[in-house]
Amino acid sequence: KSKKSLNPSPVLDKRFSTGVIEKLLLHNIIVVMSTIKRLRFLFVLFIFISVFSFSTEAFAATVVSGDIGTDTTWTLDQSPYLVENDITVFPGATLTIQAGVAVKFANGSSLFVDGILNAYGASTQPIYFTSSADDSVGGDTNNDDEEFCSSELDDEGNIVAEFCESLEYEPYEGDWGGLIFGSKDQSVFNHVISRYSSDGIVFYNGGSIVSDFLDSDEGITLIGSNSSFKNLIIPDINILNGSVVSIDGAVISSQDAYGSPLQVFTNSSLNLKNAVIE
Repeated sequence: KSKKSLNPSPVLDKRFSTGVIEKLLLHNIIVVMSTIKRLRFLFVLFIFISVFSFSTEAFAATVVSGDIGTDTTWTLDQSPYLVENDITVFPGATLTIQAGVAVKFANGSSLFVDGILNAYGASTQPIYFTSSADDSVGGDTNNDDEEFCSSELDDEGNIVAEFCESLEYEPYEGDWGGLIFGSKDQSVFNHVISRYSSDGIVFYNGGSIVSDFLDSDEGITLIGSNSSFKNLIIPDINILNGSVVSIDGAVISSQDAYGSPLQVFTNSSLNLKNAVIE
């Protein structure tokens, strides 16, 4: 018996007909084309996956995470300020905020004032206390302006349309705590705007303020406080526990159909002039 050669002949076996050879060649061509198409798809998929893009308009913030025990000034050139957790202005210390500064709060944080807080805004440069998600002032402080894009492909893998959607988080009421004053030393607010807090502005234990233009989307609570306000815009105000309050010029407009926008409790007094209450 003759042995079969272990080395394939460079010449096509004559037992294969021309038709079979053509089919083999056609099959190989189809495999190659399929591989090319797969590679093209993987390339497009890579482009698709890498289309996640982040805004380059994030604004650097001055991060505040520690309590304030000495006189401190927050300046416009270091604005915005990002408060990452509850902080306290200690007794004997004064925090001064310059006109135009934006103070943003994250993670439900609050500012407790056991010393003095002087916020000297101006009509053209108000001071903002707001949520870290509020990009309308101080820019995109928390860098959440994320954009996701996807592409529509035709049968050949060519991009025929592109769709982009912003995934930016919007600020909401209750994003941060509030401004809590517990010092008998008098603070000052001039042209201050507060947005998206849960507790609004609270004065207790004799905490007091002199304010000229305060606009808050949450109410004010005064407990044993001696304070005066001019040009006040708020949804509601509660005065109790022997507080003495004067208001000259106000719009007190509540969206709560079940509550009164103005409440003065026993042993407290209010001197109110030039006000619209609704």
